[in-house]
Amino acid sequence: MHRFGEIAGERRYQDAAIRVIEAALRQQQSKGWFAHNCLTRSDAPLTHTIGYTLQGVLEVGVAAQRPDFVAAARKGVDPLVARIDRCGLLAGRFDADWEPAIGSSCLTGNAQIAIVCYRLFELTGAAEYKRAADALVGALKALQALESPNPALNGAIAGSFPLFGGYMRAGYPNWAAKYFLDALLLQHRLNR
Repeated sequence: MHRFGEIAGERRYQDAAIRVIEAALRQQQSKGWFAHNCLTRSDAPLTHTIGYTLQGVLEVGVAAQRPDFVAAARKGVDPLVARIDRCGLLAGRFDADWEPAIGSSCLTGNAQIAIVCYRLFELTGAAEYKRAADALVGALKALQALESPNPALNGAIAGSFPLFGGYMRAGYPNWAAKYFLDALLLQHRLNR
């Protein structure tokens, strides 16, 4: 909405985007977690919806030159960076104390969190964000369907790991591949 306002020359859209982020930040708790951040479980949002929130807060913060928004995004992503497991994945849901609330991983959310980390690395130069994003992207690369007997699945990213996990059970949502591609493009740009 903020970018649309810039392109259209309509400040009211930019102002609306800022108000949306200000409302979201009123839901951010002291540990960086956002209340009311999921359509299905408000006590333990998906990393997918956490990713939407963090990316929106960050990008509007950058576009609107609001360091408080960027700081809020960092406050929300830092606990996730600390929760990336030895395989390079995040749990699919987190509670208000940033404790994993499900045993499976939401791969869409992993890609979205990688994007936020790459962007924060670009903005801050803090190497821990690049390391975190590279770990997440590396795990996704290992899980991407590349040699499926079903050609429609080649290139796809599953909803969950394992495949029958808690998000898009046994599914390959197109948005998982979209966010993975966005993360890959950022990784490529930053590695040049």
